Amino acid sequence: MKRLYFRIAFLLLCISLLFITACGEKQEVKRKPKKSVIEFNSKIINRPDKSDLNTIKEKGQIRILVSEFTENHSALPRESLSPDYGPNLAIQYAQNSNLEPIIVYAKEVDLIPALNKGYGDIIASNLIKSPARIEKLSFSSPITYTQQHMIVPTNGRLKKIELDTPVTENLRVGVKPEDIFADTLTGLQQQHPGLIRVDIPKKHSPDQVIDDMIEGKYDSTFTDSHMMEMALSYREDFKISHTFPEKKIIAWGIRKNNPSLLASINYFIEEHKLSTDLPAQSLQDFDHILKNKQLRLITRNNSSSYFLWKNKLMGFEYELIRKFALQHDLTLKVLVANDFNQMMQWLLEGRGDIVAAGISRTEENSQLPILFSTPYNHSNEIVVQRTKEEPIDNITKLAGRSIVVARSSSYWNTANRIKSKHLAFDLLDAAENLEVEDLIAKVADKEFDLTIVDNHALAIEQSWRKDIIGTLKLTESKSHHWLVRESNPKLLDALNKFIQANHKNTFYNVTYNKYFKNSRNLFGSHIQDDVKNKKLSPYDDLIKKFSKQYGFNWLLIAAQINQESQFNPKAKSWAGARGLMQVMPKTAKKLGISELHIPKNGISAGVKYMYWIRKQMDKNLTADVQVWFSLAAYNAGIGHLQDARALATKLGLDADKWFGHTEKAMLLLAKPKYAKKARYGYVRGSEAAFYVKQIRHIYQLYQRSFNK
Repeated sequence: MKRLYFRIAFLLLCISLLFITACGEKQEVKRKPKKSVIEFNSKIINRPDKSDLNTIKEKGQIRILVSEFTENHSALPRESLSPDYGPNLAIQYAQNSNLEPIIVYAKEVDLIPALNKGYGDIIASNLIKSPARIEKLSFSSPITYTQQHMIVPTNGRLKKIELDTPVTENLRVGVKPEDIFADTLTGLQQQHPGLIRVDIPKKHSPDQVIDDMIEGKYDSTFTDSHMMEMALSYREDFKISHTFPEKKIIAWGIRKNNPSLLASINYFIEEHKLSTDLPAQSLQDFDHILKNKQLRLITRNNSSSYFLWKNKLMGFEYELIRKFALQHDLTLKVLVANDFNQMMQWLLEGRGDIVAAGISRTEENSQLPILFSTPYNHSNEIVVQRTKEEPIDNITKLAGRSIVVARSSSYWNTANRIKSKHLAFDLLDAAENLEVEDLIAKVADKEFDLTIVDNHALAIEQSWRKDIIGTLKLTESKSHHWLVRESNPKLLDALNKFIQANHKNTFYNVTYNKYFKNSRNLFGSHIQDDVKNKKLSPYDDLIKKFSKQYGFNWLLIAAQINQESQFNPKAKSWAGARGLMQVMPKTAKKLGISELHIPKNGISAGVKYMYWIRKQMDKNLTADVQVWFSLAAYNAGIGHLQDARALATKLGLDADKWFGHTEKAMLLLAKPKYAKKARYGYVRGSEAAFYVKQIRHIYQLYQRSFNK
């Protein structure tokens, strides 16, 4: 009997092993990716579904198709709604309909095929309605309108294109194949056969299209009102040459077999448009703002107020006002001013509703027709000097020194008050457009002797750099206020209530710490003792696996992980990036990956994202430059890299090289002079430069150790 039991047990064990082996083979097959029109979001691509509205409601989810390009190449909003306005409006529709919104990213040219193949339910990108597109899908009620323009270089041979004159002969016009502008050009060629079509690569950004025109690859190209207004906010090298009078409709796309969904969306859009039709300038108070459902914020593009980092809009002031807007169901529009005077001008003219930029009350601004909110932040003014100098720990040690601050700032008043006590130091007026970080950098570089800043602004700088120090506190605690017009007491009351309810609560403390306390320095890299044993970390096998899968040298990826997290899978950055490769959760979600603290997921997400970035690089670049550019884009965002390359070209540097060329241009993008003319605005270029240099250094150490 025992022998029989053993035989049965042995037989069951063999069957179990066969079953496990078979399951393992099936799992291996499942890991092979399937081709799809949607490349970036692999989590959604294998479930095509052409449900109507009733079925969508039964499932409780609606899939919103968004352009991958728009998501990853949106310029810093300076005088416009944020780049996620379209998707956010679609999310608002979903929430109003008690549906869970699922964002699905696709290439621009794949949006309509993706919709019709069932990979999404609506397209929430800015689609221009055209006869060719009407044959393929249904359009919602208009979201907005635009006009088409032909543009030419500012300093080109063409001053103005008169389509009925000989100037159209041999005129080279650049368009993307299958683009709405290609249809426009085809129509023009029927009347003006002298127009020559030049095809532009589909993947080119709006700026690349203009850059190619400036370089002479074609004489003219097309743009629409929205793209043109955005581009003109930061560049001056092109102008409108011809405007087509017909207004074009921008709307959402819906499959033709979904009339009930179309009707539901149209009802929502029409209701939304009725409440958000704002004049260009408005002096209305908060009751009208609530009715119009839009709040207009005026601020500065700098490291504390508002900036773009890894395709994410950030900033202490921005996050607080965005929270206020969300609580009141308001769409937030951001206007970026060059200096304090422009902020005040825009506020009093009615271009914006609120100024939020860390402003303190002074004798000068107290004379303006504005109201100050309840304090939402407090700080002290402190003298900033170089770390290696003798500390200025007494006010008498200011004698013989020079202090540089902006005349419109509260620092000027403080320095004047101290100087009135007959202290012999020079007080110099700084340019109004210099940010705090510029003043501090000039002190560190010995261009300025001393400056005065708020202690919290100094804290931001010290989280990046160690060559400056605050030594002498000059004032007691002073308060920061948001500003509104004197005629807007209701808005002031709402802001005060928000501050009182949120000041020092969890949201406020987390936000404050993120910008003013948490270190932004990269993890200090270190070389492990195990290198001698040909082992870098506990995750070497995973690093090798994913590096091989995506075509990277595994030592390079290991060096990147060392720099990002010191091989700590639970690492979390000040900006919210997580895991071994410090990937932003939003980016990981697009890649179909979650739980970044799990080593396999963290490495997979990081290497997959590096692969995606590398694919955006110019294929004519040498392999090593593609790597350095990819690392810079991984750190700062691909948009800031594009800005740096464009600036490098303007400065006579080589935009096809990183070290000593594009690297130099990236450093300049922290300066207002260059940032205000850059599509993506301000970036702390010194971090990207340091990041690439450090990874190259670690990689070379790894190479030497492993090649012995």
